Amino acid sequence: MTTWDADSVTIHRGALPVSDTLKQIRVSALASLFDLFRSAQTDSEKNEVISALDAATRLPYQAQYSNELLTINLVNARQIVDFYIDISGSLSYQLLQHLEHRVL
Repeated sequence: MTTWDADSVTIHRGALPVSDTLKQIRVSALASLFDLFRSAQTDSEKNEVISALDAATRLPYQAQYSNELLTINLVNARQIVDFYIDISGSLSYQLLQHLEHRVL
């Protein structure tokens, strides 16, 4: 949230409150990223998707967050790891090593 008046601007930061809309957005975003990964042709393209999936597992670091947000994040992280397990047999050794370092 940002507020302003004639001589100042104030930027507020905080964790998003958990809602059904947030949950739906995260489900849709992960599904889209999984599809994008499957359609990627090069390791470079796949690595870009992996970076986006990695970002989905990060919690807010400059704000306090609820246990409910932590739970959603952990569930999503598990879905991402399960996806990596499913596709691991089709990855190049270089990309597989990269994933192993990120996950382990």
